[in-house]
Amino acid sequence: MMTPKEIKEIRVLLNKLNDEELIALKDTVTKRQIAVEDRNDATKAIIEYSSNAAELLRRRKIRRDLLFQYLVSKSIIVAPNAEKHVLVRSILTYWGSQLPADGNLTDIASDTCLANPASVRSNSATAADSSQTTSVQAANLNRLGQETPVTGGSHPNSESQVMGEKFVIWFYKLLNAENPLVSGAAEANFGPQHFWDNCSLRIISMTQNSSDETFTGSMLVSQRLKALVREEHLLFNPNVSKEGVRTTTSPYGLFMVMVCGTIHQHNNCLGVFEQMFGIVRDPSTDNSWKIKVTNLRVISGQTNTIPRIRETADQEMLAIAGASMPSPVGMPE
Repeated sequence: MMTPKEIKEIRVLLNKLNDEELIALKDTVTKRQIAVEDRNDATKAIIEYSSNAAELLRRRKIRRDLLFQYLVSKSIIVAPNAEKHVLVRSILTYWGSQLPADGNLTDIASDTCLANPASVRSNSATAADSSQTTSVQAANLNRLGQETPVTGGSHPNSESQVMGEKFVIWFYKLLNAENPLVSGAAEANFGPQHFWDNCSLRIISMTQNSSDETFTGSMLVSQRLKALVREEHLLFNPNVSKEGVRTTTSPYGLFMVMVCGTIHQHNNCLGVFEQMFGIVRDPSTDNSWKIKVTNLRVISGQTNTIPRIRETADQEMLAIAGASMPSPVGMPE
């Protein structure tokens, strides 16, 4: 038996399914024993024939991306690469639902109807990406790219993409740790040592009070970024995936990374952000990578979908790379 709140919120979730997906879920839940005439009847049957909210959320046809979008719409912070069972637990906790006695929130293996092949591939890829992401949480900027050759051009499906995602994980884990409300903030080590002395930062805020700020120098840049999380209590939630991270390289050595995601303050989702980085090796520090340029754009407003990188990302990154490291005069082609 479900509570009124569970029924209300489940209707919101089921409304995100198209007609074919909703009927397929109804067939799975009712074992094809109930005929329906419309979406309302199908939704009613799904709710009535589900033992509890946890059982329904564990169905394979309740896809991970639907759960993530739901949590974002409720301003509940979760990692974009979190596995489905983590999202299920977050939703049940938000609803005040009872968790299974055995604590198992993984997908029900006994679904009798075939799942959408695209969904199966998506879930498998998500699990693999999540496993890989977890293994690189402690990646050090000094080691990034030591074994990854960086060649020119865009890298949507290469080892450079993996490097870009590792960089994103490293950067935001370090920056978010400066937030005093985050566990482990005292261990943060975010500072000017990660930036070139002549680096630059541009912050464009598209909010009620729009602004466009520019900072130069490793100290000012690191302090301004740190202030966003330490003083304004912001948290950055990057979309660490091929849809949320794009990489490319300029002809003169800058490795470019663009990432998008959601930005949060306390329990509120403020909107989305997009940040571009240009990093280059420093031969004086064991050939480690340092940030040469970074541009941050913040857009306030309600977010109901997972942010994705824009199609013009490559051109924008190369344009900024060219402005940051212009080609030397007289250099032969």
